[in-house]
Amino acid sequence: MAFWSSARLEQALSDTRINLIQPVTGGRVKQGAYELAVGDDYYVTSGVKKKLERNEVIKIPPGQLALLITSERVNMPLDTIGFISMKFKYKMRGLINVSGFHVDPGFRGRLKFAVYNAGNKPAHFSPGKPLFLIWFSELTGEPNCDYEGEHQDQDRISAEDIDQIYGKMASPAQLRHELRSLKSEVNILLAVGIALLVSIVGIIVSFLLDLRKPPEKAPPVSAASHISRPIEARLSVAARVEQAALPLLGDAAHLECPRAREPDYLTVTTNARRQKRHEG
Repeated sequence: MAFWSSARLEQALSDTRINLIQPVTGGRVKQGAYELAVGDDYYVTSGVKKKLERNEVIKIPPGQLALLITSERVNMPLDTIGFISMKFKYKMRGLINVSGFHVDPGFRGRLKFAVYNAGNKPAHFSPGKPLFLIWFSELTGEPNCDYEGEHQDQDRISAEDIDQIYGKMASPAQLRHELRSLKSEVNILLAVGIALLVSIVGIIVSFLLDLRKPPEKAPPVSAASHISRPIEARLSVAARVEQAALPLLGDAAHLECPRAREPDYLTVTTNARRQKRHEG
């Protein structure tokens, strides 16, 4: 098995009986390989399947997988096998071809590539931009039978292709961002917890110090207050007795007369003699 040289490749490209690659763009044969361009149909795991309009570009975010398809059709002879890869300058940006690396003898159609962006920046491509390389090599012995695989004459990205990689992927950059966010939240919760703990400890210490303080002494009582208290008690008793006697006096309690003086001894004796004479 020998790889084709650039001259052999140019000869095959000009052979209309084979139509090895269609359409052919001049200047794409380099170091025994042909540069295949990216087409306008693609799908990225973080978005939806899309067919590019004019002046639009393909964008592959970091950590996401994209399905790409070539703009050229390849018609492989039965005695020839193809080997495919991505151009080195795009590999340096973090793009990795995770799909197959060969083209079966007898295959016809556009080639699909599954490309993963392992870099930390989005990758952008314009339709028609050379992105992939293909080498050809002749097989020894009798030619194989015609290719009968499920990808024969494929011309677009199908729904079955999308189902196989559907869903947003967790990229290393995204995981790193989420870890940083989680670390910030943990630091905030830790600071709040420490502040609460310090407050609780301060309250407990203050309470224990208050328990250890001696009780406050009552203020001294003066001698005058000891003397006035019995007098106030007697006055209070006299007021209650007077209040209880008012109902017994009846209407006499409402008579307005000058305050009677206490009778002397002579007045009392004279009144007693008069009372005896009246009885006799």
